[in-house]
Order: sequence, then structure tokens, then C-alpha cells
Amino acid sequence: MAIKNREPSDLIRELSLDSIEDIIYSFPKKYKEFTVVKSAEDVITGKNLAFKAQIGMPVYYPERKRLVKVDLNIEGKRASACWFNQPYKKIQILKLKPSAYFAGEAVANNREIVFYHPMVGKEPIYQNSGIYPEYCLEVNDNEVRTIIKKVFDGNGIIKETLPESLINKLKLMKLKDALYLMHFPKDLSNLERARKRIAFDELLQWKLTILTEKQKYNSKNAPILNPDSELIKNFISSLPFKLTIDQKRVVEEVFSDVKNNKPMHRLLQGDVGSGKTVIAVSALLCAISSGFQAAFMVPSEILSKQHFEKLREWLAPMGVKIYLLTGSTKKSERNLIIEEINKGVPLILTGTHALITEGLELKNLGLVVIDEQHRFGVRQRLSLIEKGICPHTLVMTATPIPRTLASIFYADLDYSEIKTMPEGRQEIVTKIINKNDVKKLYSIIKENLKNYDSRVFYVCPLIEDSDSLRLESVKKRHKELVNLFPEFEVGLIHGKIKQSEQDKVMQDFRAGKIKILVSTTVIEVGIDIPQANIMVIENPERFGLAQLHQLRGRIGRGKLGSTCYLLVDEEAYSSKRIQIFEKVSDGFELAEKDLELRGQGEIIGSKQSGIDQTLKVANPLKDTDIMRVAQKVAEVIMQKDPDLLHFKELKFKMEKTFKDREVIKAI
Repeated sequence: MAIKNREPSDLIRELSLDSIEDIIYSFPKKYKEFTVVKSAEDVITGKNLAFKAQIGMPVYYPERKRLVKVDLNIEGKRASACWFNQPYKKIQILKLKPSAYFAGEAVANNREIVFYHPMVGKEPIYQNSGIYPEYCLEVNDNEVRTIIKKVFDGNGIIKETLPESLINKLKLMKLKDALYLMHFPKDLSNLERARKRIAFDELLQWKLTILTEKQKYNSKNAPILNPDSELIKNFISSLPFKLTIDQKRVVEEVFSDVKNNKPMHRLLQGDVGSGKTVIAVSALLCAISSGFQAAFMVPSEILSKQHFEKLREWLAPMGVKIYLLTGSTKKSERNLIIEEINKGVPLILTGTHALITEGLELKNLGLVVIDEQHRFGVRQRLSLIEKGICPHTLVMTATPIPRTLASIFYADLDYSEIKTMPEGRQEIVTKIINKNDVKKLYSIIKENLKNYDSRVFYVCPLIEDSDSLRLESVKKRHKELVNLFPEFEVGLIHGKIKQSEQDKVMQDFRAGKIKILVSTTVIEVGIDIPQANIMVIENPERFGLAQLHQLRGRIGRGKLGSTCYLLVDEEAYSSKRIQIFEKVSDGFELAEKDLELRGQGEIIGSKQSGIDQTLKVANPLKDTDIMRVAQKVAEVIMQKDPDLLHFKELKFKMEKTFKDREVIKAI
């Protein structure tokens, strides 16, 4: 269909959009800046140029990678344009003669100026500013902009969401002007002003939605729990170690929350091995000692069984009832557990997502602890919370989230942080080893196992071999290590092994029967083996910094000095991510670095919830000032006009933006 015949409705259907307004909010993914050629002196190689040129007769060379070449005359200066594997360009150029508009990089090639694969068209394909928006959609950029121009030429599509007084006070651009400039920028300065207005709108809507949902949540009544019970005092005094300053502070914060009838909704961040489990158990005991049930949900069966064993070790002598419920729990055992739950007797239920399956009622649920909360879909988290009348909730993560992100994505949560590590926690040394020196690594492992009662984790990124990715699999590496270390038992664990077999392998590894455990990242979270003092991560460039830090945190939990070896090939040896990981051991600093390298969606797990689509323009790293202003404005609006009666357009936009957003439903 020709550009001139297309209508906005065509684009709506083709891109699966909901309305004409959605076209306006389909912003360019990036902007390319061109120098607009006004004279022959402007034609300089090494620059992106936009120009009108007289064109010669296009020539097609089928034997030279199906090359189409055409001579250009740019303000009297000679050049050429080339396209490979696009024979149809010859017909397109013939139709454009005698002149056409071009945009592309000027490259010097044997004293000739050449534009490889430039954009070309009958009409100017750039603004007078030379800024060219690239949409990266399935539809041609020029076609998208032509349709967007039609939408702007129509009346009544774009309505202002903010009162004029607020726009003037904050010195913001009007919404319609900002939206127009996002698609048709005059210059970089105005483009940035437009971006800031859209970013403010996104962050304001996000903050208002969070505050609205938080207000609804806080209007509910939660059970009043007693943190001053003898049970809790006995638990803390029975621990074989003293709580750190940070642990004591966070315990008091949790106790202060659960004393009230307003539901606790707290996020606890603590680096790997910082002692979050003690705080979780203290919170769970608040519910038990007050006659309620408590739930402890974790993302994997391995971790849930580890927590179950730890809780049973600590609490069973005190008479606390503790049950484990996972997907592999036998039906007969499950029925007995459900029978106890239905009686309403105080108990702690640990498990995976099996805790939120249909048919399981937790009517006497007083408190929920969710570990590694970003690994659960938000709908899963909410399902567990909804099983109680309105339980207190503590969500925890050992994946440090930069404050810039936490203030956006978890603004509804009260925030606690543990930074000090428990006494005796070993510092982990990290070393990069080239795969060419792998024999040296094997010698280190052998000496370590001979001299100490130690364990070794060996992590590979894949289960099966991959020729295309040129990566070793756990299966292949396991066979190799079995032959290399005949005097030691070498175990294998990955996600495709039956759960019962995984449990047996982990049990043997913990007991010392297995000395080397070859694994995928199923051991990434929470596995606590004090004797493990060597971690080998093969092809670490395949993982993000946060995931690498989680893996590294599986060692250094005992008395032995611990080392994490990063086994890399020549290409990855100088990787920026790997170099950073070798030097930085602090999880919060790594989280900031990871945010810079990969973006907020990867760190926070927000892609599952649609946040990347919600914040199309706002950037938490760059827009901290805008974020603070949006927070203050949102708080003032909620105080004076909680129903948004004077912000009807803003409310309409919020409801449309966050329609069916799972992330909001879980707040």
C-alpha cells in the first residue's frame, strides 16, 4: 500500500495498537543526527550527512554481491551511493530521477566519497535540524512519520493532562508540543525538553498509581501481632552468634510494623550472606506467638527444603510446628498438612509456588515472607497474600536493587537494608583464568580437595552442548571432570533432572560424599554449604553481574578462604562486565554497575510485568531529579484530591496506561 493512501487505522491494525492515541505514544527508539548539507564544503567523510543530490543512471552488478550503484552530484561535489543485495533499488532510483533526498554516512573509498545503504526518498527524509527519528518498527520510518503527521493535523486527539498552573510552575512544555517534538524534533535542546515532559508524565502517573493502590491496601485491617513474646526472645538468645547492628535495626523495624493493625508491606534488601533468614524467622514467630499461621515462600524446591531444615533445626526444639509443601510433596503427606492448616493451629508453612495452588486455604494467615521476591511473577505474590484476611508481608531479596530503581518500582514498600556482614564471613577472592590455562585451575582444585574438607561448585551456562554458541554444557563438563578427578566423586545437577534426584545430589554434596558439583544456575540462590570454598563459573560473560554475584555468594560461608574463578576464552577476557566483577565485591555497587550496563528491566525482573512498556521515556538513571519532583507532586495531589476529580484526563490516561498491569495489582 502506498504511503499516501495509508491511514492511521491501517497502522493501528498492523502494529496491534488499541487506538489512534497509541500511535502518538509509539516513540522513536533512537535519534540519528545528520549534518544538513548546504554547500559542497559540507560534504566531509566520517560524518552523517543529509542532502539533496542530482542522480545519474543506476547500475546493477549481479556478480558483485548484487550491487546497485548510482553517481551523485551534491552541490557540485561528486559521490556515489551503493546498496548490496537490494536489486530493487535500481527501479526505485530510476523513478526518482533526476534528483532525490539522501541521508547516510559519508565514507572515503579509494579517493571517492561513498554512501553505503543510505536512506533515499522523493521528499526530505530529515528535519531541517538534521535529527532523524528511528522507530525500529516493522513499518518504514517515513511511513510512520507520515501517518503520525496526519494524526497531529486532526483535532481533539491530544488532551492536556496537567493544569496550566502546574505546567507553568514546573516550567514544563505543554503535552501536545512535547509529543509533536518527540516525532518531529527541531533541535536537540527542544527534544530534551520534550523528553523531560513525557518522562515527568510517566513518573507522575506511576507514583500516583502506586499511592492510590497503597492507600487501598492500608485501609485494610491486619492482625495485631506480639513481638515481645518469650518464644521470640528464646529464639534470638539460642542463636550461636550475635545479631549485627543492621540485623538488630531491621528486626526492630519489622516488630514496630506488626504491632499495628495496618498491614506491614516491607522490602528487605541484604547482600548474599548478610543474615536475612534470621529476620525472616523472627517475623514468622511474631505470627506464631500471636496464634496465627505464617508462610515462607521461596522460588525453588532446593531452597525451600534448605529453609525447612534450617527452621526445623532452630524451632522444632521450641515446639513450633513447621511444614514443607512443594510440587513434589506426596499426596498423603499433603493431605495431612492441609488438615492441620484447616484446623487453624499456629504453624509455619514453607514451600514454593505450590503454596498458592487452588484448594489450599490459609484463613488464619497472619504473616507472609517471600524470599527472592523478584523471581515470582507479581500475580503469584498477590495470590499468596490474598489467601489471608490481610496478612503482614515481608519481601526479601539478596539481589541488591539500586535505590534509584527501588524508589520507583517498590515505592509502595517500606524499605530496610542490611549492609554489615556477620562476623566470620570470609572475603571471597575473584580471579579471571583464561581457558588456555585450565590445567592450572584443575591443579588448584585437586590440591584444595586433598588438603581440606572442602567442596567445589563448577557452573556452566548450558545443559546440552551448543555448536552455534560454542559453549560447553554441564553434561560434557561433568564427564570430563569425572575422568580428570577419579579420586573424588563428581556430581551433576540441572533443571531437567528429577527433583528427587536433585535432592539426593545436594544431600551427598552437603555430606561430603560428592566433592565437585557440576551445575547450571539452579544453585544460584540460597544454597548454604559452609565447606564450599571454590566456585568455577565457565563463560561468565553469559550472565549478568547480579547473577554472577549470587553464584559467587554460594561460597565463603565457612572458615576456609574462598576463591571464585571466572573461566573465559580470549574474546571474553577483556569484557568490561567481567573486569568489573573481578574487582568489585559489594553487591550494591555491582547492582549500580549492572544497571548502567544492562538497564532496569533486566535487573528488577520488570519485563514480566510490563514496566518497560510503561516507562517508555523515563530513565531512572538520568531522571532522578524529575523523579523527586514527580514524587512530591503525586503526594500533594493525593492529599488534596485523592479521587483526582480535578485531574480527569490524567486519571483517564493512568487507567489506560496501567490497564491489566500485573505489577500494579500486586502492590
